[in-house]
Amino acid sequence: MTYKEAIKLDLFQKQQQIIKWLKEYNCIKSSILYLNESIEDIVEAGMGVQYDKDVISKTNNFTSTVENAVIQMDKQDLTNTIKRMKNIIKAIDTGMKVLSDQEQEVIKKSCVENMYYYQFINGMAISTNTAKRLKKRALEKLALVIFGKE
Repeated sequence: MTYKEAIKLDLFQKQQQIIKWLKEYNCIKSSILYLNESIEDIVEAGMGVQYDKDVISKTNNFTSTVENAVIQMDKQDLTNTIKRMKNIIKAIDTGMKVLSDQEQEVIKKSCVENMYYYQFINGMAISTNTAKRLKKRALEKLALVIFGKE
């Protein structure tokens, strides 16, 4: 689901989408790094350097229009994917700034780190019900920041 499609959802669906993004947060950040490296690989592949063959021109660059177009399309697809993922990360980071410290902690532990409430509530000195209430309030705030007010 794209960011623009997610904007049209109702509050519950928006919150579920945010939870999904939060659970994937670390993977998305790692994927951005990997895809940036992939773009570099595509650019290098586009140079067409082949040292195992005889040199047929002054440079080892290929001049095929089709190959250049395919490389450009691959690079553009990856660039668009990276941009979409960066927008998700930026939206989450921006939304997290408006949360209280306790709300941030509950969201990080329960969604990003995928911990159960019993695993972190004692360290925060709160009850399970309080943690659930903080998570609900935090998701409402995140939905407002990320998707705006209807």
